[in-house]
Amino acid sequence: MFKLEGLLEDWSMWSEENSTSFKNLEYGTYTFKVKSRTAGFINPIEKQIKFTIDKPWYLSNFMFINYSLIFGLIIFITNRYTRNYYLKKS
Repeated sequence: MFKLEGLLEDWSMWSEENSTSFKNLEYGTYTFKVKSRTAGFINPIEKQIKFTIDKPWYLSNFMFINYSLIFGLIIFITNRYTRNYYLKKS
């Protein structure tokens, strides 16, 4: 029996499977909790593992600064090109 806090808030059903997988988890913090049972006896000790998935590199603060600089550079170059075009034209 397990649950992944941050994704699944309810416990899974009992199963004989001893593994599980989660695909395409969003970035954030999760806690994986497991309960076990043997021959009908439920172990009262719950095990848990806490883990964090970091933001992808393209959503980092460093990249947002780069995106802003690139956007500003494009605006600057476009403005300069347009201004030079009209100065030559007149």
